[in-house]
Amino acid sequence: MTFVMEIWRVLEGRNIALSWKCYMLISRALSNGGYLEEALHLVKFVGENNRISFILPLYNSILSACAKMKDVRLFNQCLDLMEDQCLGKNEVTYSALLKVCNLIQAVIICFCAGYLIEN
Repeated sequence: MTFVMEIWRVLEGRNIALSWKCYMLISRALSNGGYLEEALHLVKFVGENNRISFILPLYNSILSACAKMKDVRLFNQCLDLMEDQCLGKNEVTYSALLKVCNLIQAVIICFCAGYLIEN
């Protein structure tokens, strides 16, 4: 994945504009490779610079990857960034949110079950 990050840095350094599809593919590659923080950084950068108007699918891709990798901290950071940029939510956003809620609920149930067994 350092290859992907290096290409992105070179393109940005030379002020070469990327299309929405390129940003989507880069963020997916980073997310699928487990580089969630880098993917979130990329999407934050794109959103702050208003380079593309279709930013919600980028966020949804990262949210889905966070849910899949069970990274609740980054999931919350991603939701916070979405709120900061006044983005709406769609079915994909809510689906990822439900997956994380189920994960949190399972952790709470396991914690409570372990507590009850000890006492």
